This record gives sequence, structure tokens and C-alpha cells, in this order.
Amino acid sequence: MTSREFKSVKDALLWAASYLQKKGVENSRLEAEVLFSKVLEVDRGKLLASLKDPLGEEQLERFKFFVAERIRGYPLQYITHEQEFMSLNFYVEEGVFIPRGDTEVLVEAVMSLEKKFEKILDVGTGSGIIAVTLAKIFPESRITALDVSEKALENASLNAEKHGVRDRIIFIKGDIFFWQPKEFFDLVVSNPPYIPSGDILKLQKEISFEPIKALDGGPDGLKFYYRLAELCSACLHPGGVLAVEIGWNQAREVRKIFYDAGIFENEIKVLKDYGGRDRVVICRRKL
Repeated sequence: MTSREFKSVKDALLWAASYLQKKGVENSRLEAEVLFSKVLEVDRGKLLASLKDPLGEEQLERFKFFVAERIRGYPLQYITHEQEFMSLNFYVEEGVFIPRGDTEVLVEAVMSLEKKFEKILDVGTGSGIIAVTLAKIFPESRITALDVSEKALENASLNAEKHGVRDRIIFIKGDIFFWQPKEFFDLVVSNPPYIPSGDILKLQKEISFEPIKALDGGPDGLKFYYRLAELCSACLHPGGVLAVEIGWNQAREVRKIFYDAGIFENEIKVLKDYGGRDRVVICRRKL
């Protein structure tokens, strides 16, 4: 296939959308537009205004490469290095967990508490979406963002710089199972790995490119929730809030873990995502 076969950007887009659809890629037209926008380094609006423009050989070859990458399951976000979250654009690179829309429910749940948090701990910050977004929502807060991955912390730091909140976030490399906090927090928030180990290989092929440590929640998917309860006993102020994302079928077990910890009030709330599935658990430490 050469550029002679495509007279314009529109021709290439139509080919890519059709090809991606045949290979089982959802939203194939949208993805084709996003990929071509990356090739031309323009936004989708400018791309759609240039549909009649001719193509260069180098542009076409790069576009074909991106399409081939998507066909083999390579995530779109790793190609574009972009993911939108809470109407903010975040940088994301290979080796870092790709943000999901479900996590917006977690951030919105914290916002709905209508409470000020002087100190916030984000456990497993990944690309930094929670820490950065909360820093923008709560301009008086200081946030500690913990992650075991150096690459994730570098990615998160870039996002903090990008959104002008780097001076209010402390990034710490540490394993949640060994890290010992040296201060108390008003809010502990986390989107921990919660997929049972045996289920990971059953997931869509795109997920195989993401870091397994950011996905694997142990044999039952719950090991991080036990540790979060322990962590809160050591660093969450009385009256402070723990807010976590969960798998759609884990609400009962996570509530029991937090109830059995003995440090939280009996009212442990479960909130649903936009699809009506259990997605967030919130509890408050006893005074």
C-alpha cells in the first residue's frame, strides 16, 4: 500500500476505520481520527477540516504503523500518550496503568463529601490522576502520592507539572505492604489493584500491555483492601475518610474487611458507577 492509493486524508481515514472495525476494534472511526490527529500533530477539529488535503508518504507510513499497533491490541493511550480524566488531559506512557473513567466516580464521591482535607494520601498513584485532580479541586490541600513504580512516579510528576500543582504533591516510592507513614492524613484515597490473579489472562488483549502489578489484587482480588485498613489504623485521623475503588462484585467483601478492622464507623457506603455497578466504598474513622 502506497500513498498513491489514497488521494486524501479522508481516503486514509475511511480505510483505517473499516480495517479497524473488521479486526474488532470498537469505535473504529473515532480511533482512526485520533490516530491520524497524532500523526499530523493537530486536534480532531483541525483534522476534520483537512479531509481533502493530500498525504505524504511518511505520514501515511506512520499512520499505517499506528493502525497495525492497534490491531495487535496495543492500547490507544500508549500510542497517543494521552487520556482524558475529569475533563483534564493527562500524559500516560507504556509501563504505567491507563486511567479509566470508572475512577471519576471515586473522585466525584470525595467531592460530594463537601469537606476540606488538609492532608491527603493517594495510595498507588499511577499516572497521578487522582492526586492531581484532587489538588486542583482542593487548592488548600497537600497531597502525598505513593507508588511502588519509579516510572509511574515520573509520569505522575509530569502530570502534576502540566497542571500546575507540583508544589503541593509529594511523590514517594514505596510498597504499600512495607511503607510506614510518618504523619496522619484527613483523607486516604486509592484505586488499588483489585483483579483476582486468575482472571487477568481472561481480560481483553489491550490489558496484557499494562503493568501486571497495577492490576493483580492477589488470589481473591482483595489483598490491598486488607492492607489499606491496616494503613488507616496507623495514619488516618479520627473522623478522617477512606475512599476506595472496587471491582463491581467486591462491595460485600470490602465492606466486611473495613467493618472487621474495627476502626471505622458502622455506616460504610457503597456507591455505583455510571453503569449501575458497585464501584466505590467510603468509610469514616471513628472519633
